[in-house]
Amino acid sequence: MRYRRVSLAGFERPGRRRSSYSTGDYLQKSSPRTSLRECLSSLNLPSGILSSVLEAYNSCDSRLFILDNSSAMQVKDSHVGRISSSNEGVIKIVDNVTRWEELQESVSFHCKMASKCWIPTKFWLVNKDRAAGRGDASLKFSVCWGSPDDLPKELEQVEFVLKNASLDRSECPLAARIHGLVKGISKEKNQLVKKGRLVTLVICTQGLTSDSRGNTGSSIRRELQGELMALSKLPVNVIIRLWICLIRWMGSMTISTCWMVSCGSFVLCIFVHKIYAPFS
Repeated sequence: MRYRRVSLAGFERPGRRRSSYSTGDYLQKSSPRTSLRECLSSLNLPSGILSSVLEAYNSCDSRLFILDNSSAMQVKDSHVGRISSSNEGVIKIVDNVTRWEELQESVSFHCKMASKCWIPTKFWLVNKDRAAGRGDASLKFSVCWGSPDDLPKELEQVEFVLKNASLDRSECPLAARIHGLVKGISKEKNQLVKKGRLVTLVICTQGLTSDSRGNTGSSIRRELQGELMALSKLPVNVIIRLWICLIRWMGSMTISTCWMVSCGSFVLCIFVHKIYAPFS
């Protein structure tokens, strides 16, 4: 089996702790086609979309996630799925959980998918988190970024960071995080184009951005817009996943205005995650 590797310049692998997990539990044992078919089947999705999924898989060089760990992610207006204890196999929806809990569930799914199909995936927290580790380990972590032998340790680190991340900072410096990724991807642009591959950037946020000192306003939005314009010149697909209260978001339009103006040559998708909009 051939494993894809990526080398985005400057994106060094963080240190990892020893793991008690078994590599065999996560290591891909079959071809991508078989693994993807199994994943589609487990999600009750039609097998007819397999060719489109394979095409997307083959064109994806790596996936990069920006995770908003600002204090706004503590708001309890989200939902998660839980397996019912009384009815085996039945999934029930649990309401009024924090946005971060729902984000954790989403990241866990993508890590599981990456480990089964070997999709190099890296995550960045918006704010450095002393509770999650020291240095760069408090900011970024990855799955399928090294060798197959590294995978159990990578998965354990993801779980540790997500469970221990503190959400006590009000700042949400999205522009600064995107700027760092723009620099790294720019160094690999020619190689990506030559291979005919794209980087998928997934921005998971509650939508209200600031600078590193917590300042907001039109100048901060223009800075974010500039970074998005820089992304539009690179071989990148951008997916925005918003954890928001719909009414509050419509009142500010902080994220939507910037992204709609900046949609140049790159593919842009916006998902409003589990909208909570109390009209009463």
